Amino acid sequence: MIQVHVRSVRVTQDHTHLVLLIDQAESLVLAIEIGAPEARAIALALHRIRLPRPMSHDLLRNMLAHLAVRISHVVITELRGDTYVAAIHMRREGEDCVVDARPSDAIALAIRTKAPIYVAEPVAATAVRLERAFNDEDASAFKKFVEQIKPGDFAAGRTRDDQ
Repeated sequence: MIQVHVRSVRVTQDHTHLVLLIDQAESLVLAIEIGAPEARAIALALHRIRLPRPMSHDLLRNMLAHLAVRISHVVITELRGDTYVAAIHMRREGEDCVVDARPSDAIALAIRTKAPIYVAEPVAATAVRLERAFNDEDASAFKKFVEQIKPGDFAAGRTRDDQ
């Protein structure tokens, strides 16, 4: 498994929402298409914006904490057709539990609970490889690139998170 973090949430020219995951060495970028509400949930958590009332992922985090359940990590486990699959790994009173999830939900919870995010090796094989780590100039150029891409530009259209 490869540990990643959320680099950003972007909207492309055709109004597609993408979450961009990047590895620690900043040599691998995985783009996953997500819905607008999920993009908002991730962006709010990423930028530590708190709303007056809890959103669904905040509510779930609060409930898990009340039940003494800790999210140990999340994994983008596989690619089924054009849909990514994730798993949320949890621990309570010494017992481990794994729950199937959409990557967007797993990522939104991971950010809120400060749990690490991983990508399984077969999924990482579908990611874009970078020649070197990002600097500020690269980030600006990459932002322009992302704003112009379409979902089909990544791994033959395999960027969906809709199940």
